[in-house]
Amino acid sequence: MGGSVVDPAKGAGTRQPGARRALITLTCINGLNFADRYVLSAVKEDVKADLQLTDAETALPMTGMAIVMVAFAALFSFVADKRCLDRIRIIALGVGLWSLATALAGLAQDVVSLVFFRSLVGIGEAAYGVLSAPLLSDYFPPHERTVAFAFFNMAAPLGGAIGFGAGGLLASRLGWRIAFSLVGCPGIIAAMFVLQVRDPIRGLHDTFQPVSGAAAFHSNAQEDEEAEVACSAIADICRILRNPHYLMATVGSI
Repeated sequence: MGGSVVDPAKGAGTRQPGARRALITLTCINGLNFADRYVLSAVKEDVKADLQLTDAETALPMTGMAIVMVAFAALFSFVADKRCLDRIRIIALGVGLWSLATALAGLAQDVVSLVFFRSLVGIGEAAYGVLSAPLLSDYFPPHERTVAFAFFNMAAPLGGAIGFGAGGLLASRLGWRIAFSLVGCPGIIAAMFVLQVRDPIRGLHDTFQPVSGAAAFHSNAQEDEEAEVACSAIADICRILRNPHYLMATVGSI
């Protein structure tokens, strides 16, 4: 844990130490993230029958989780940017919280308690969701991020499928309460592995752009042009919306 000892003058453009371990750890946890998120869908009918919920009430846990996740994502982003807490600690706490909340959901006795536990899942996933991507971006230089993020995001559908399948199988044999407990437990252990990951130097690769030959003149001209753009929120949003890669990734995730 703690900051890396990479020399910024020499480290730009190359992986920071521990990048491979961080990628593997965060990818595995990303799979657990989606497994815990989809287990409720797998046992929904069992929960509905046991707690005598209406169709509308069965939608409340997921709705509550989503609302809480959005609210706390902004909070965790602020805390991380202000460096009030180490990013690794925040992620570890988030993973541990959502995993424990998933396991405790098996104790729910009514819709209120179920919504409460799933909302706690939203808090934990917000911490992980807003910090895992910046962490990987700090570890990997721009020319290696595509492969790194492809590997990282590959765990999402795989984890969702495991959570749905394992949740349904466990519920059919052991009951939905045990299913929640067993699906949530691996994440509690995984939170400990997060603490073995180092918090890399922030922004080491942000200004690194490998330039060679005739591209140098074009790059300098482009940098001068970009320097004239006002550093405002509206300008940033406009640049994001003009990025075709971002738009395609966003549409694909929907």
